[in-house]
Amino acid sequence: MNNKVTHYLDTVKELRNRIKYPVFWEINIFALILIVINIIFFPSDPGYARIHSIAINPFLLFVLFIVFRYGSNWGFYSVIISTLYFIIMPPHGMDLYRLIDIVIFFVILLFLGPIQAGYVKKIRELEEDLQKSDSKYRELNERYEINSFLKDNYERKILTQTSTMTDLYQDARNMQNLEMDGLYKEIPETVIKYVEAEKVTLYILEGNLLHLKAYAGYYDDEEAPKDRKEIREAPYNIVFEKKELISISQEKFKETVLSDMPVYIAPLKKNDGEIFGVLNVNTISFLKFNRVTERIFLLLSDWCSKAIENAMSYKISEGRRIIRPDTQIFKYEYFSMRLEEAFLAAKNTGVDFILVLIKILDWQKLPSAKETSVLKFVSRIIGEHVKDFDLLAHFEQECEFAVLKHNIKDDNIDDFISSIQKKMAHFSLKPFEDNSLLQIKIVSSSSFSTSKSLEEIISEIRSKEQSA
Repeated sequence: MNNKVTHYLDTVKELRNRIKYPVFWEINIFALILIVINIIFFPSDPGYARIHSIAINPFLLFVLFIVFRYGSNWGFYSVIISTLYFIIMPPHGMDLYRLIDIVIFFVILLFLGPIQAGYVKKIRELEEDLQKSDSKYRELNERYEINSFLKDNYERKILTQTSTMTDLYQDARNMQNLEMDGLYKEIPETVIKYVEAEKVTLYILEGNLLHLKAYAGYYDDEEAPKDRKEIREAPYNIVFEKKELISISQEKFKETVLSDMPVYIAPLKKNDGEIFGVLNVNTISFLKFNRVTERIFLLLSDWCSKAIENAMSYKISEGRRIIRPDTQIFKYEYFSMRLEEAFLAAKNTGVDFILVLIKILDWQKLPSAKETSVLKFVSRIIGEHVKDFDLLAHFEQECEFAVLKHNIKDDNIDDFISSIQKKMAHFSLKPFEDNSLLQIKIVSSSSFSTSKSLEEIISEIRSKEQSA
């Protein structure tokens, strides 16, 4: 009983929903017009029998139109209306014409209904495809407009910006000419300039630890970056394992909470692929966090790797040289070894030596740009008075020279010192900003054959140099 009531209620509900459609009223009005015409002009013939010989039954056209227009469901409704009208209208009964017309109604419904449904389905698929194509077109059009807007803005930025790829390449070439300390300091500044990062740090591998060599972008009242980093801890262990640039946006770091993890970490590699340090972009603005920035940073890190490796190689090779390339005289490291040898020779063989110290006065007042030229000038003047078996070299300080002389008497030492001073006065070099003369101070030690130690001899000559 409950099932029947439920079925009845569902049927009524579905009927109410159908009544809401405009097609329901369109079919009914169409059928009503045909019925009214039939009743007024052909009251005795529901199928318009008098015009069978010259026209098709209007109700066949009615069913055909509804089936093609609205499909099988509403076509079945039109067939029901037509069939009921044929049966109910007088004369009552079923003649051949009525039977044929009713059969045709159902034939139209059964054969033409599925064809119409197929066409409707195809039309709907085409409409869906059209809607998808239209949606894709609109999406592509939006992307095109956005790309055009960005292209125009980037072109304007490129035309007006001061930092171009030419500047970047030139700065990279200039880094090749820097010494190690200056190079370390220059690298973070260059990264900030071209990557537009906010904070940058440079670490060099020493043993199993990364040591901080330079950083930029940190305020004075802000905590400086850590001096050392463990290469076994994340994320640096991944850098040394993969030997490639890593970013905080990579999948492996998305669910990892590392408070001090840099945005980008680029390994600094030698030509053989060995990592000797890392270059970090610690913070950067969100708008600059993109693939273009990553590629520029990777390019910069490669250039910095080559610059540091070249500087390291130069420093190693320079350390092996015994002559300074700028003044072409011996380095202090080599001179100190020869000084010890001379002292031992004086004690063991009786060959006597003496140490002469020449110091450039007011060195701290000398402009840095003129330091090399002044050193060359003074070293050449001293070299003109040094014999072939004497040894001229740099001493402990940058502004000092030393001459190791042997088999010499006190009066000859005085002549040696006097001749150098006269030569200096003759040229009257004025390298200072106030045009004051360049002056030197020359002192000599006691003979190595004395009972003094080498340390005492050096202390003695230092005391003479510091005295007025």
